[in-house]
Amino acid sequence: ILIIMRKTFLGVLVFMSQLIFAQGIEVISTKALTLDGQGVFLPKISPKGDCVLVTNEDMSGLKKFDLATGKLTTITNDRSAGFNAQFSEDGSTVIYRKSEYKGKLRYSSLNSVNLQTGKTEQLVKPTRNLEGVTVKGGTVSPDGGKLLYYVIDEAKAYVCNIDGTNPVSLGTLRAPVWLGNDWVVGMVDYDNGEIVTYSQIFAVTSQGTHRTALTDQSKICMYPSASDDASKIVYTTQNGEIFLMNVATSK
Repeated sequence: ILIIMRKTFLGVLVFMSQLIFAQGIEVISTKALTLDGQGVFLPKISPKGDCVLVTNEDMSGLKKFDLATGKLTTITNDRSAGFNAQFSEDGSTVIYRKSEYKGKLRYSSLNSVNLQTGKTEQLVKPTRNLEGVTVKGGTVSPDGGKLLYYVIDEAKAYVCNIDGTNPVSLGTLRAPVWLGNDWVVGMVDYDNGEIVTYSQIFAVTSQGTHRTALTDQSKICMYPSASDDASKIVYTTQNGEIFLMNVATSK
């Protein structure tokens, strides 16, 4: 009888551990990326997770860092190129904006560059009314089933159906991005009115049921970006350091 009870107890423990990991995320490793000693910001990882886009603190210029070779390549030196730069769905093309001034008025154009050939093309001529740009995929989960958005007034992220129905709150989560189809990663930050005093990277399930801190408070960690397969996350610190985090998720 004691043997049977012991087996039953162990079975319960195994079952409980499976439930805990049923919607879990685990940090496998975290390492700093060395980009020729340069301080860079707003990292954007490619869909396949093989390279990262980075920009300067003032969002001028755009560079590509190859994760396999460690090679840093300049894509453009254009002003504002780092603001919301995006990869195409297959990762072969980068879409970015360029700002220029005519008198005291600022104009913005939209450009693309093929990472294989280096060919640059102007998609939208300089205009005063270039708003947010979304490349196919954008804030839609990789499988196209859900939409992720952020409400500034609430400082909260939401996931809903493509038609806008059934919104689910993910709580406070700024700069949210998809981490695969089942998770969202973003940051929770505070400031004193002048500078950011605290910021951590958090992952939340798309149902809003599980929330996990991926970084501690030893550094001010900001603006995460994730690969489509949910295995890699890159983020920056307030000082322009870039980190690559490998993670494992479960539905």
